[in-house]
Amino acid sequence: MAGFSAHPTRILLLCGVGVPPAPGTLFASKALKQMNNIKRIIGYTRISRKSQAGSLEQHIERLKAAGATEIYYDVASRSNNHRSGLNQVLALIGNKQVDEALFIRIDRMTDSPSVLEKAIKLCLESRVVVRGLDDNIDFTTVGGRLHARILCDLARAEVERLSERVKYGWEHVRQQRKAVSPPFGYRVLDGRHQLDQKPFLCLLDSREELSKAEMARELIDLFFELRSLQGVIKRFNQKYGLQRRANTPHSTKRSNFYWCRAGLARWLRNPVLCGHLVYFPNSEAPLITWDAHPDQRLISDEEHLEIKKILESNYKLRGWGVYSPLYPLSGLIICAECGHRCYCQKSGSKNRPIYYQCSNYRLRACGVKKTIRASVVEQAVVEALVARSDEIARLAEVVEENPEPLEVQSLRNQLAGLKALGKNPAIDTAIAQIEEQIARLLRQHTQKVNVDSTLIDKVLSNRSYWLTLPDKEKRQLYHDLVEKIVVKEGVVAQIILKV
Repeated sequence: MAGFSAHPTRILLLCGVGVPPAPGTLFASKALKQMNNIKRIIGYTRISRKSQAGSLEQHIERLKAAGATEIYYDVASRSNNHRSGLNQVLALIGNKQVDEALFIRIDRMTDSPSVLEKAIKLCLESRVVVRGLDDNIDFTTVGGRLHARILCDLARAEVERLSERVKYGWEHVRQQRKAVSPPFGYRVLDGRHQLDQKPFLCLLDSREELSKAEMARELIDLFFELRSLQGVIKRFNQKYGLQRRANTPHSTKRSNFYWCRAGLARWLRNPVLCGHLVYFPNSEAPLITWDAHPDQRLISDEEHLEIKKILESNYKLRGWGVYSPLYPLSGLIICAECGHRCYCQKSGSKNRPIYYQCSNYRLRACGVKKTIRASVVEQAVVEALVARSDEIARLAEVVEENPEPLEVQSLRNQLAGLKALGKNPAIDTAIAQIEEQIARLLRQHTQKVNVDSTLIDKVLSNRSYWLTLPDKEKRQLYHDLVEKIVVKEGVVAQIILKV
């Protein structure tokens, strides 16, 4: 199934044809009206990785054959209980908006007993039939529920057994001091890191063949010359024309490797380059075997110390005490061509408009030069948020019971003291007056809460509310509500919300 998204998608099936919309979007009302006279049967499936696209296509075909008119899917682990596609299906069942729900088998749905029990409860309360195709499960019967619970426990046990096997396997590898995950420039041969001297790349101009080890050493020499991560990456990409991946999902261009600044910094610090063996390199306490392959060094210990010194110096000079303007959308905008983040083009004047451009273009790792104005992106985001204002308002509602006002709590304490005094006509009169006063205050408090909830709805559906917020508040809200913004050739192609 070429080009499917890792984000949950609903596939509408009319006349036997699957029409996948953009992930995270809703169907047009016209399509929904066509379904009013059709029995609404939803299907759900899940795959763990994008590489299982073939399995996803098979699942969708089976659900269609079983009568599903809509299909939801997720690309996530079954142990992940925060799957948008599954949550949408459960919400439809709970709201009685479907006639029947289908899934392939229980492990495609979940291996969590709590999620399974939630699905069973929703099924029984809404009287929606939930069926599994492979497992022949029906949540409406006692036997079907028992069967589902047993299979769920078996699926969880399978995950735990697999986790144990992997854990013991890695422990054995570490005990044997075997090399794993070779960094660029190396390969693993007979359990040891070896410099990779095999031809890797040929320059068209000079017909020169280069190995990964030679290119790795060139990176190190460039870093000592330029003393800048970004400068090294730009020079390296200009020389070799390397990019992160093919420009489009259906492109036939060869996808080569790609360097980013953080990745290059981690690579330069890697002890393997000095001839050592390291496990858990990114942890606070890495496990290092010194001089595991001293004859296969890329850099000396002195060069390693010099690299660390340069990196620390650059960080102090450019990472501390530098004023950086706050851009609310930074970190959310993604280039559709290479999948990398877009960064703002800073201008010399505060009054000049701000533009976003793919950061890979500056490193010559992406061919998209076109920029997009920040105000255009923000306007599109606000339109998407206003369209979902009802859902956002529900998120803003306080789930827990509202605490009583302090005045009511004080009156309750007085009431408890009076009741402890025993029976007396005067005391009974005082108790009745206090109880009436408490009831009046609680009615006023409830009315205020209801009014506040209505105001939230009105405010969130107002475009000017979002646009006039301070940048600091905008940034927090946008990052809480927006998953990502995909731009293509200077146009907003897609906005994926978290609500």
